[in-house]
Amino acid sequence: MIVPAYVPGEWIAVVTDGTLAVLPPETAPAVVAELWTAIREGASLTDHLQVLLRTGFTHVPPFALVSLVGGEVHAIVRGQVRVEVVTTAGPRVLSGAHMSTWVEEVLADARSVAVRTGPSADAPDAGAAGYRDALPVLAAVVRVSDVLVDLRSVAV
Repeated sequence: MIVPAYVPGEWIAVVTDGTLAVLPPETAPAVVAELWTAIREGASLTDHLQVLLRTGFTHVPPFALVSLVGGEVHAIVRGQVRVEVVTTAGPRVLSGAHMSTWVEEVLADARSVAVRTGPSADAPDAGAAGYRDALPVLAAVVRVSDVLVDLRSVAV
């Protein structure tokens, strides 16, 4: 079983069923609720992206949408949020900070994933081990600074 962990903060994380969505603090509760429903119903990341695009492209906030299914990490990232993935081939950092749209990538053989909203920690691995302030979360909407998932001990 995959058990994400989060470090409390200001951003909003929707965590459930192998999917993470991280949104800025000012995200409207109706958008969070709609995303929660879409994720719980098993919608694709493209469907989740549609929820965020409803207000028009110019109003799309920074975000991270991450699927951890089938042994792959599928991430869509916009703005300052970073998705740090450690794979068997080495670390990979995804960010849309210098993009007008977003960055999307699928990575195989992931060992761990971290979604970060602030300055990067100096940890050598993105997993939750060693983060004493990280709390486990299975299915919830929580306020976060980081969401961490260790995939080494499970078959995704």
